[in-house]
Amino acid sequence: MKIEIGPYIKDGDDGDRNVSVIIDDYDVWNLDHTLALIIAPALKKLKEIGQGSPAVYDNDLPENLRDEDVHAKWAWILDEMIFAFEVYSNSPWDVAEDNAARIINGMRLFGKYFMNLWD
Repeated sequence: MKIEIGPYIKDGDDGDRNVSVIIDDYDVWNLDHTLALIIAPALKKLKEIGQGSPAVYDNDLPENLRDEDVHAKWAWILDEMIFAFEVYSNSPWDVAEDNAARIINGMRLFGKYFMNLWD
């Protein structure tokens, strides 16, 4: 797999964002693992540079966080997603039973908040 994605084009500039994605056959043999290897560091970078936080549903949070500000709530959601994809990328075939529910929840949150992964 080789991916090159250039910066967004500034307003008023002509042209499209430079994007090149090459997927090899072996990249899709265990696509879940391949994507986890990409998603985990991308989520870490988003958390590191994030400047905003979307609304979060209280039913996705532990009770002790439901009265916190939106940034604390979003940080917890990101941490759960990061945990899920990091653990899964390390060993998808040997996920410890005690981590399975948390990994499934982190991936569920990734799907639910996918369109909120912006900076």
